[in-house]
Amino acid sequence: MHDDERVVPSGTVTFLFTDVEGSTRLWAADSDGMSASLRIHDDIVRSAIESLGGYVFSTAGDSFAAAFALASKAVHATAELQAALANAAWPGPELRVRAGLHLGEAEQRGGDYFGPAVNTAARVSAAGHGGQTLLTEAVRVASRVKGTVDLGLHELRDVEESVHIHQLGEGDFADLRSAANGEAAAAHVDLPRSWFVVLQPDHAPETVTLSTELTVGRDVGLADVDGHLALKGDPTVSRLHAVLIPKPTGWCVQATNATNGLFVNGTRLAPGAVHLLAPEDEIRLGERTTLVFHTLVAATDDRSSTQTARSIPDLTPGERRVLLSLCSPVLGGDTFTPPATVQAIAAELVVTESAVKQQLGRLYAKFDVEEGPDRRVRLANEALGCGAVRLADLQSLRET
Repeated sequence: MHDDERVVPSGTVTFLFTDVEGSTRLWAADSDGMSASLRIHDDIVRSAIESLGGYVFSTAGDSFAAAFALASKAVHATAELQAALANAAWPGPELRVRAGLHLGEAEQRGGDYFGPAVNTAARVSAAGHGGQTLLTEAVRVASRVKGTVDLGLHELRDVEESVHIHQLGEGDFADLRSAANGEAAAAHVDLPRSWFVVLQPDHAPETVTLSTELTVGRDVGLADVDGHLALKGDPTVSRLHAVLIPKPTGWCVQATNATNGLFVNGTRLAPGAVHLLAPEDEIRLGERTTLVFHTLVAATDDRSSTQTARSIPDLTPGERRVLLSLCSPVLGGDTFTPPATVQAIAAELVVTESAVKQQLGRLYAKFDVEEGPDRRVRLANEALGCGAVRLADLQSLRET
C-alpha cells in the first residue's frame, strides 16, 4: 500500500530494488522462523528507505522497490539497511539481501513506475549476492559516493546495452550473475543423466532425477517447493539436511549443520564440506534414510572435493584466528550458513578489512584454493573437511 502523504519522486529518479537471497529454500526449511525473520527484515528495509525520503512503490514477498529523488540518499539508505541487516538479531534464519541501484527517467503513473530504468535497476539487483549492493555508473557519478569497487561492464538479461556496475564497499563476493560471467552456465551445468534412489524401512524405494541444485530435508507439512525434496518417514532428518549441487566435475553433496550429521559411505562430512559423488555412493541422512547415487558415467578415484582430501597445513596464530572466524557461522543453526564476510571477520577480531584480506590470501595459498567464485566458501569447506577447523574449536571460540 502506498503512503499518499509521501512525496512521489518524478522525472529522473534513482531506483532501489532489494530481495532476500535463497528465500524459497529458507521458507521450505523453516516457515515459522522465516516468517519471524521476514518481519524484522521488512521493518529494517522500509525504515531505512523512508527515513531518507525514499518512496516504496512496490513490495512482493521479500522484495522491495523504492524510488528516490536524490541518488546520494538512495545510496545512503541502502548502506544503512545493509548494515542494520548484518547486525540484526534474527528470530529465525539469517536473511542476506542483495540490492541494486540505477538512475534514469521513468514514467510515474498511479504511484508506480514504468520504463527501461526500472527494469535495469531490477536486473542490477538480481546480478548480485546476499549482502552485496550494486550500483550503476550513473548512480556512482550522481551520488559522488566513495569506497566503491569497479566491477566493469556486464550484459544483463533484457537490458539492451552493457551496464557499468560498481559494488558499494569492499566485501568479498562471487562473480556477478551476468552473461559475461556465464549466467546461463551457472544456472545449468551439462552433466550426464544422474539420479538417486531414496531407501527407507517400510517405504517403497523412490527414484529422484537430478537436474538442478536440490536441497533435501524433513517434511514439515508445507506445500511442495521446486528444488527441495521433503522426506517423510524419518523424524531424525533435519529440516535442511543436505544440498545436491551440479558442478562441472560432477554432482556433489554438501553437508549442512544437521543435528544427526550426513554420512557418505560411512564417513561423516563436516558441516559445509562438499563431496564429489561417484556411482553407488550411499548418502545417509538421519537414522532411517539412505540416498544411493547413480549416474551414466564411470566411477572415478578422484576425491579432491571430499573432506579427507588433504593434510592440515601449518598456520600462524593470526591465520588461525581468521580461519576460525570465517568458519564460525556453521554453529548458527540447522540450516547451512555461508562463511563469515570480510567485514564480519574484521569486526569480530577488531582488525582492519585489509588485514583480514592479507590473512585470507595466505590461507588461500596454504589450502590451495584457486581464484574464482565462492572462494571463501571453498576455503571454509577445505578447512572443515580436513579437520583444520573442528566444531569443538568453534564452540570454544563462541564461549570465549
